[in-house]
Amino acid sequence: MSKLLKVTIASSILSVAIATSVVFAEAERPNATSTQPTTHSINLACVQSAVQTRESALQSAWQTFSSAGSSALTARASALQAAWGNAEKQARQTAVKKAWRDFNTAIRAAKKVHKTANREAWAAFRTARKTCGTNSSDGDEDSGENL
Repeated sequence: MSKLLKVTIASSILSVAIATSVVFAEAERPNATSTQPTTHSINLACVQSAVQTRESALQSAWQTFSSAGSSALTARASALQAAWGNAEKQARQTAVKKAWRDFNTAIRAAKKVHKTANREAWAAFRTARKTCGTNSSDGDEDSGENL
């Protein structure tokens, strides 16, 4: 036999031996698989309360944002209506630009307030949920906090 063939066979046998020993070691280890049930307790009523508080805060934040957006649109409509009633071109252009600038400023402020309220609601939820049990996240992590 050639030396290369002997080395290849020896390394193959060694690889199989190592892999087999790792598999047997894992099989003998207790709780090696995830099929065994967990014994952690979750206070479901606590999680329900935390979810209800979070959802109420998110709804309130959305209503506040919606109201601010509606007010900004109403103000913009009035300002543009007044601007286009101006016969002087320079004054009209200045008023139109101001109407849009004020609208954009109001919308940016509303978005900032909404984002902050969203993050606060989620942070409060995460804090409250931690008191509900060790495994209380169970899939409620798809946060829409960046909406």
